[in-house]
Amino acid sequence: WKRATRNETWYPGETLNVGIGQGFMTTTPLQLAHMTAMVAVRVRGYRPRILAAKQLPGSEDVIEFEPTPVAPVHLNDPHYWDRIAESMKAVMHTAQGTATRSGADASYRIAGKSGTAQVTGLSQEDDEAPDLLDVPRELRDHALFVAYAPSDAPTIAVAVLALSLIPLRPSRPPPSCGSRVTLSHSPTQP
Repeated sequence: WKRATRNETWYPGETLNVGIGQGFMTTTPLQLAHMTAMVAVRVRGYRPRILAAKQLPGSEDVIEFEPTPVAPVHLNDPHYWDRIAESMKAVMHTAQGTATRSGADASYRIAGKSGTAQVTGLSQEDDEAPDLLDVPRELRDHALFVAYAPSDAPTIAVAVLALSLIPLRPSRPPPSCGSRVTLSHSPTQP
């Protein structure tokens, strides 16, 4: 890919970066929500869509759209699905989790993962690292969060991207965008 599109050599370390979602890895909130839905339901899944059904003006007829299945995801060891699910539950419901406050008051268990979308590389060396407030807004990292719920019988998967982490004013939260995938193959279910 890199040689074909950029005429540059691919280095082994870049494979590691892409494997953890860094480097040349790019994605959209909808792709993240869809991936999270695939984790929630394990092997099977459906192509994301905007409409489940339509009703023409002046008509009582509802035209339902059939979901389009996607190719199943097969892991070398099916127990990896369980490990992923348990890790995502731990993010939300253990003292070591990075999003425990997000799920603390929920009446159901959530499986989630928090993360960062790096905009540009900044020095991490103590004597060179910039103060975060001095970094131009367009170069600040974005916060990411993906989740599905309820974790034991998923019906929804979400992805949220909070832009630029630090708001312009402390009283105003950073802007965000996101996507939601309903885990139902029935067009008439909410």
